[in-house]
Amino acid sequence: MVPPMRDAVQARGLTHLCVWANQKGAKDKAVEIGAYAGEGTVILANHFKEVTSVDPWINGYDGGDVASFQAPMKWVFNAWKKRTEAFPNIRCSRTTSKDAAVHFEDGSLDFVYVDGDHRHEAVVASLENPHGSSGAPMKPVFSFPSPSRS
Repeated sequence: MVPPMRDAVQARGLTHLCVWANQKGAKDKAVEIGAYAGEGTVILANHFKEVTSVDPWINGYDGGDVASFQAPMKWVFNAWKKRTEAFPNIRCSRTTSKDAAVHFEDGSLDFVYVDGDHRHEAVVASLENPHGSSGAPMKPVFSFPSPSRS
């Protein structure tokens, strides 16, 4: 069994973020960096015409994040597939954000949600990653957690 990643409060928070982004005009293409078992993927799919989930689903990516070792990632990926199978607007890129970025045309994304590897250097790398084929940054980009060090 794969433990849930989001509680009801976190799910509402992501839903509110999506509603806000939709109100600002971001409605078409979204990319989710870090999908885990798909709870967030489904929320995004309910607010965007097309969602691409980017996640390599590899155990041990962060010794400080329980999600990286609490269940075999094979199980987690299977849970993601089961949870998202009813959504024809969801696509999967089973790779890192750096490797996936080259597959997106500049200006093609409305929304990038970064919730993958939570180590400071990984979040900063995802935010610095161009998310586009020629190096132009995509917008808007949201990350969880913030890349600032506390």
